Amino acid sequence: FTGEKVAVLGSMAELGDEAKTFHQQIGQLAKDSLDAVYSYGELAKHYDGMHFDDLDQLASRLLTHHINATVLIKGSRMVQLDQLVNRLQK
Repeated sequence: FTGEKVAVLGSMAELGDEAKTFHQQIGQLAKDSLDAVYSYGELAKHYDGMHFDDLDQLASRLLTHHINATVLIKGSRMVQLDQLVNRLQK
């Protein structure tokens, strides 16, 4: 891939007592290897990236700051990041 590499990471469900730790570990790995990390969802704030509570604001950020970036979007179905994909495809 050429250009920026960006990740949008949503909350991971059903992790039990280790949820915060797992989110922190994945967030650190992402920050070490990507140009930008964004998060969405309650547990996702532990990724330590730029956190969003509103999908429209997150979509706007991606569309204005990362136009030619390769963007990975990953999270549990419960956070409905498919809605973000739909906004970006319009």
